[in-house]
Amino acid sequence: MASRAYFKGDFMGFTFDGKHSSDMGIVRTSDGSRYNSELLPSFNDVTVAVPGGDGTYYFGSYYQQKVFSVPFATDELTESEFRELRKWFGDKGIH
Repeated sequence: MASRAYFKGDFMGFTFDGKHSSDMGIVRTSDGSRYNSELLPSFNDVTVAVPGGDGTYYFGSYYQQKVFSVPFATDELTESEFRELRKWFGDKGIH
């Protein structure tokens, strides 16, 4: 896919799996609201309550999955380029 220079710039794109969105012909969009993101994902404490006892036993904490939502737009992608875009996001690897 040819890189589209007009999609480059600060806050216009993102990098995923070592490839920039401008290389895939897409640009990040905004709904106009202020950006708000938690620094860390939420977590759960592992505890056990003992019947007949006071309180709980604490066995540590673990992070839950953090979900990222990135709205984007595209213009004039061919069917082949759209398939490449799906492959880029659709593999089951960890990125």
